[in-house]
Amino acid sequence: MDISLDSVFLATTSIDGSAKIWKIDEGVPLTSLTRNTGEKIECCRFSRDGTKPFLFCTVQKAINIFAIILIFET
Repeated sequence: MDISLDSVFLATTSIDGSAKIWKIDEGVPLTSLTRNTGEKIECCRFSRDGTKPFLFCTVQKAINIFAIILIFET
């Protein structure tokens, strides 16, 4: 779980391998991050430089772990 630098968004992951982006003041998910069959999103962190709303995630598939970077519009 992580909160964006401006405290507007919350990123959460779940035991089922899913992840959601929430708008904190509304308390409802804005979107769910998609994943392929057999993949599990394990960690999500927002960038800390304040220039763009980057979200860094790690994804596990079988024994492989890889990182993805998402840029989203606010």
